[in-house]
Amino acid sequence: MTLTCEDLVSIHAEAWHRATVHPFLAGCQQGTITTGQFNTWLVQDYLFVKDFTRMVGKVLGSAPDHHLDLLLEGLTALRDELRWFQAKAQERGLTLDVPRQATCAHYSDLMAVLVLDPTPCRPRPSGPLRPPITRAGRPLAPCRPPTQSALTAGEILALRIMSTG
Repeated sequence: MTLTCEDLVSIHAEAWHRATVHPFLAGCQQGTITTGQFNTWLVQDYLFVKDFTRMVGKVLGSAPDHHLDLLLEGLTALRDELRWFQAKAQERGLTLDVPRQATCAHYSDLMAVLVLDPTPCRPRPSGPLRPPITRAGRPLAPCRPPTQSALTAGEILALRIMSTG
């Protein structure tokens, strides 16, 4: 079965709405966000895209042959996006070597886990073993059973590609 972009938006309509309808995005469209808000977004989205690029690179290693062209095109677009962020940060005198804010760190951790294990969550081991630790040093959240709204790594990748045009 082929999953199209329209299918993703239809199946995950609520997630798509939450990802694309937000006061910050409305402020961008209306030109009402502050310089500080834009600068924060610019730096944090750069950090997200950098981690996302690394995730795509890891996915590339295990992707079926018929997905290679799409992933390679995606990496090319991500390279261009990273260069844009770098140029804009330089124009604005911003440093890109800053800590990730909580939301950015959460998504980075999620992407790292999705590459290691494509299931929607990772179970916590029982007994004396410690739970897996994220890069931010926090244990992963307890496993929940997959639901209709749980997105796979491939679906997240497709949604990201769709949302960047």
